[in-house]
Amino acid sequence: MKYQRTRRRITKIKPGSRSRSSKLAFLAAASLLLSPSTSHQASDSIHQEIYSQSSSNTLEGRVVARENVNYTELADYAGEVESQDRHTRDRFLLSMQNLEKYELEPLIDLFCDSFGIKEEEVIPYLINESNLNPNAKTTGGCKGIGQMSKGATQSANTYFKKRWGVDLKLKYGGNKRDQIKSSLAYFAKTYTMLKEKYPGLGREDLLSLVYFSYNAGNGPVNLAVTRLQRKGEDIVWGNVEHEITPQLLRASSSKEYAQWSDSSLKRKVRIIKDYVKHARIYNSCLHQLPQIAAEKRDYAIKYSKAS
Repeated sequence: MKYQRTRRRITKIKPGSRSRSSKLAFLAAASLLLSPSTSHQASDSIHQEIYSQSSSNTLEGRVVARENVNYTELADYAGEVESQDRHTRDRFLLSMQNLEKYELEPLIDLFCDSFGIKEEEVIPYLINESNLNPNAKTTGGCKGIGQMSKGATQSANTYFKKRWGVDLKLKYGGNKRDQIKSSLAYFAKTYTMLKEKYPGLGREDLLSLVYFSYNAGNGPVNLAVTRLQRKGEDIVWGNVEHEITPQLLRASSSKEYAQWSDSSLKRKVRIIKDYVKHARIYNSCLHQLPQIAAEKRDYAIKYSKAS
């Protein structure tokens, strides 16, 4: 399915007291998330409503920079991305095929705009979790594109209720729209919480912590960063990665890891590091697609002129 993408400016509402106009503005944005059949056109009108009703005192006024790339239309080039790991490249290719097969990008775009997050940063996490397959599930009870559990879904619901006073009515499982909505809400929650807790981080390092948190939980992330701060070391992913050990997982606030065997913890450490590594590779692969497409287009033009 082909569709037209447009560039949309996104602003985020600051926590704390809000005027009547800002409350109305947020409720307008919330209606987008709660509506089961909202189109891109409706999304545009809702955000225009936010701009017209909200003052600069209640908004960060920061534009979320979007790549504005239609990855679905570039899926045919996915097999040509450069990656030293063939398995990772093949998985990226499968995921891009699923992005097109299940017509997911309009929904990803919609909720990226709604939550003020970047498509090119969310898709790598979704590839890691399910290869963008809505039918994926695990024996542990995680379902769908983002492999959300009941607990993760509920935590995202609770976060938005407490922080913004709105019930997003996120569903555990459900159809592809429900899955993307809950997965991206959880991503936005995790990203926002880590950014506020560690405001000095660069975007790439912050994003790596978000991926780390997805696979390991908040406890190990916070403990790793705390240890670096005590040693006076920079909070960059290379240093954080060095801190991820079986001992860190066992010492974290997670009761689950305290009960794991040493061999299971060692395996989990490898999984965490690979998870972040692959997510970063997938992000790089997404950035390659427009370049590959442009090169192919230029070559075709040059070849047609030569013939």
